[in-house]
Amino acid sequence: MAETAGETPGGRSASRWREIIKHTITGITALGIFGALVFQGVGTYLQYLVSRDQLAQSTEENDDRLRDQASKIAVWATDTLGNGRVEIHVMNRSLGPVYDLTIDIEGTSLHGEHQAVRYGYGVYDFGFGTLAPCTLIMISGNDGLYRSAKPKEKLKLIGVAIEALEFRDGVGRRWYQTGGELTQDDAEHLKYGERRTTAIQDGEYDERASLSMRKVKTGKPEDCTEK
Repeated sequence: MAETAGETPGGRSASRWREIIKHTITGITALGIFGALVFQGVGTYLQYLVSRDQLAQSTEENDDRLRDQASKIAVWATDTLGNGRVEIHVMNRSLGPVYDLTIDIEGTSLHGEHQAVRYGYGVYDFGFGTLAPCTLIMISGNDGLYRSAKPKEKLKLIGVAIEALEFRDGVGRRWYQTGGELTQDDAEHLKYGERRTTAIQDGEYDERASLSMRKVKTGKPEDCTEK
């Protein structure tokens, strides 16, 4: 094949090398850019993992803190007044208030006096709009509660079982305690309510009433702390 005018074999060789070097530099540059993008992508992903773990840890710590407050709400009954009558204790050991506390109890009540005395078994509920922090409330079963619908009629309880309670914590999350288990899941609480409603309809209780507090004693728990 005839050579192009003015182009020598040495010139063609030099031109090919320049093309090779040019493409090599372009390839190396592209590879460097690709490597930088990969490195940046790996760094971004690792940063995402760290942020995700930090968020999960923060959420878990916050959940633990909220459960810690909820776990410091307690209600129990004791037979300390003599004559078989009871005292109901409501306690908030945390440093923050809780709201809309509702307590469900079952109890044996005493009606009448002397020869006309009779007993009844009822299901009752009472509550607090706000239960203040570091508070212990003691309610006498003898004269501390009365039926909201009959404020002049004293309710004398001689036996009480705490059945359930619910409340909102300091940030508004609702908690339930039925059968001694504290949870945010209302499934068991709803089942308890359905069973109670059925029992009332079937006549298993002598009465169903909402209660109000007539007078209470207040104190402060000895171990009122918050982590």
